[in-house]
Amino acid sequence: MKYISITILLFLTSFTYGQFAFKRSDFIDVNKNSVLQDLAWSGGLNFAQFSNIDLDYDGNMDLFIFDRSSNKCLTFKHSGNAGTEEFTYAPDYEAAFPDLTSWVLLRDYNCDGKMDIFAHTSAGIKLYKNIGNATSGLEFELVDPLIFTLFYGTPVNLYVSAGDVPGIADIDGDGDMDILTFGVSGSSVEYHKNYSIEMYGVCDSIVYEMRNECWGRFTESSVSNAVNLWDTLTWPCDGSTVTNPEIVDFNFDPRDVLINSGESRNRHVGSTLLPFDNDGNGVMDLLIGDVSYPNMVYTENYGTVPNTNSGMGYQESNFPSNTTPIDVDIFPAGFYVDIDMDGKRELVVSPNSTSNSVDMESVWHYLNTGTDANPTFSFSSTDLLQHRMIDNGVGAYPVLFDHDGDGLKDLIVANSYYYNSTDQAIYSRLAYYKNTGTASVPEFTFVTNDYANLENTGLQINIYPAFGDTDGDGDEDMYIGDLNGGIHYYENTAGAGNPAVFTTPVLDITDAVGTPINVGQYSTPVIIDMDRDGLKDLVIGCRTGSLYYYKNTGTANNPKFTYQTDDFGGVDTKDYSSPYGHSVPSFVDHNGEYELFLGSFSGYLFYYTDIDANLTGTFTEVDTLYLGIDDGKQSGVAVSDLDGDGHYELFYGTKRGGMTLYESDSTLSIQDFSIIEEELLIYPNPTSGLFTVDLSNAQNPYLGEYIEVYNSVGQLLIRERINTNQIQVNLSSFSEGVYILSLNAEGVRVNKKIIKQ
Repeated sequence: MKYISITILLFLTSFTYGQFAFKRSDFIDVNKNSVLQDLAWSGGLNFAQFSNIDLDYDGNMDLFIFDRSSNKCLTFKHSGNAGTEEFTYAPDYEAAFPDLTSWVLLRDYNCDGKMDIFAHTSAGIKLYKNIGNATSGLEFELVDPLIFTLFYGTPVNLYVSAGDVPGIADIDGDGDMDILTFGVSGSSVEYHKNYSIEMYGVCDSIVYEMRNECWGRFTESSVSNAVNLWDTLTWPCDGSTVTNPEIVDFNFDPRDVLINSGESRNRHVGSTLLPFDNDGNGVMDLLIGDVSYPNMVYTENYGTVPNTNSGMGYQESNFPSNTTPIDVDIFPAGFYVDIDMDGKRELVVSPNSTSNSVDMESVWHYLNTGTDANPTFSFSSTDLLQHRMIDNGVGAYPVLFDHDGDGLKDLIVANSYYYNSTDQAIYSRLAYYKNTGTASVPEFTFVTNDYANLENTGLQINIYPAFGDTDGDGDEDMYIGDLNGGIHYYENTAGAGNPAVFTTPVLDITDAVGTPINVGQYSTPVIIDMDRDGLKDLVIGCRTGSLYYYKNTGTANNPKFTYQTDDFGGVDTKDYSSPYGHSVPSFVDHNGEYELFLGSFSGYLFYYTDIDANLTGTFTEVDTLYLGIDDGKQSGVAVSDLDGDGHYELFYGTKRGGMTLYESDSTLSIQDFSIIEEELLIYPNPTSGLFTVDLSNAQNPYLGEYIEVYNSVGQLLIRERINTNQIQVNLSSFSEGVYILSLNAEGVRVNKKIIKQ
């Protein structure tokens, strides 16, 4: 019997299962520039870190991407056809990856042929071992929560800044993984040698020693991203610590240099390192990115034997100079990966940023026309994989609106902003995808990324549209919210059945008593007849996570919005880690009853019912992580029966600027929820601490599915794979109260309340 000790926090609200069942889908085709976007619904990319991994252990390498903008892991399966980029988005593998932040590199540290995880942790590196197989699936186990190194005879954490990307590779050619990184401060690269081979004859151990504080014999310039080759003046490259690149003087204390020489060291700001053998001579060269520059500096190693006579003797600031050089605003990071699975690794470059870097054409790809050991790079594109996705910069907020009056709902996608490399400023805009399908088979075709020409009209970033006929002329007018929290009105003068024509806006509209409508920041309006009196009302999401409600007390031709409350339904989407909620509402009229879905700052999908005849009360919070849908922070959502089949589609926008699509799962009914709930037995309950999760009587044993635990705001605290019919959970160390344990099975979540006495 497997024992799980879990950190679980008190859960303050009740969970029930919902009325909708959705499954991830890509059944709606999306076209752009006459080309099918076959990865349209994979959620977009902003600042991407690339690694290879065999996701299903079939012997063929696939692709892992970590997007730093939202700390999101993405997995793509390759077809196995060498020399092609035939990828399919395979999100089912993403759940196997642990919580990761800042930077992630997959490397086979123990030489078992399976890629392991080196990743950022506070002040250093943590390591997960790949323990999966073709039978049990992808799985990782924490091996070392903080890797240490011997630094002048003293064990210390092997420091890597959260803002850096280290070089993790076999630097000395002995078969185990060494590490290059900039230190806590300073302008030189530290070399940390792994002694696994030397000590044990195998590469399955992590035994590091700092062997050189000036690997490559260069320092970063203090005024540019150039490097000072053969620097013999700047500490620690001044000879005090380096007689050759793999010998250090352990009687030397680096603090003595600072004290005795009076030198000061500028704190390291941010750099990325890609070690690779560019010229095929057996020693590692280096590609360096800097936080303030769009190019990468290539340094060539003039040594002939790894780490004995190695020093960088040549630098190139316009790398690769034989083709279009790297020019990625801003802070580029390089990754040496096999994209087309032909056995030759290629160069991929993307910003190592969290904001204010190019975020649309932000994945530069260079083909390798040479060999894996001696590459020749040839520029291919600035938007690897992105051109196959819906991608609109940072943030994506879907709204469905029939722009051309043909009876088919089109897709409007708002963004938080996008970065313009020309003036290095950020702007917000709307993308328009026309529904070029039919009433029963929707299809979207990209038309423009500046719908209604809003980009340069003086609006703030984070614009968000709502559509509704508020003047009674048969067409739908547009209301825009933005960062400043106000609402701006654009009348549609086209008339019923015609493509929308919006007039000059009325900025910062007022309510019925003349007070400007303002919800603080990040206004996300919805036009809807909440009280079903025939007049369109105004509901607005905001940064705090609540909803504002303005009732229309005017007429069908002359709306007057009267303030009702700033706590509509008691809705709250605040993230556990911050005071922000960024509520983005989408109402659904389901069988004559309103139900409410909300995107949020956390990325979780909130779901509320019991709304009609309860407009002054508190809505029922069904779920704060509905169906386990979580594709990264700052989510937007739209729910609609787009194909008219009586079932709903859910469009989910991600911080990465893209979309994921879910369709109703007709194979899963409300009765199925009840069956799963009955099969999930928990005893004793109430419990004094130790209880059993028993699935022995389940028709489906749910092996390979997950037991999950959430805190009071729906934060996922643990995802544990079910490998046995009985799992024991120990709450002995926690206080009395109510806890929630959740079974994530067959695309739905069933939750059980646990009472600890």
